[in-house]
Amino acid sequence: MEDDASHVCVRLIGSLECWYDGKRIRLGGAIQERVLVMLLLEANSVVSVSRLVDAAWHDDPPATAAHQIRKSVAALRRCLPGGDRLIVTEGTGYRAVVRPSQTDLGLFLQGLRRARAALADGRAEQAAEE
Repeated sequence: MEDDASHVCVRLIGSLECWYDGKRIRLGGAIQERVLVMLLLEANSVVSVSRLVDAAWHDDPPATAAHQIRKSVAALRRCLPGGDRLIVTEGTGYRAVVRPSQTDLGLFLQGLRRARAALADGRAEQAAEE
């Protein structure tokens, strides 16, 4: 049985947009968006809090940055359907648990891999269709 988390789709290419069952999900502020983008760029891999701090504030994080990251993750889990299964804690970091089909970037990369494989097999027409 699929859960709510498996029905969340995210657009990363261009402006960040999250969707669930055809309805756009409103996220919090810029820090939450940066945290979510970083987790999804590293989908299914653990991202440390320090990397999330760097992504959120670049070279000028506040003293409370790690705490704010934890608060942002908690807020994302609340606003995303199935958020506690979509963003999981692992050690001192977090991991976004998604299938490639849940993000436009994942779909693009799947198509790119298929195109490269087709081209390597001498199937240029199929590669072009991917």
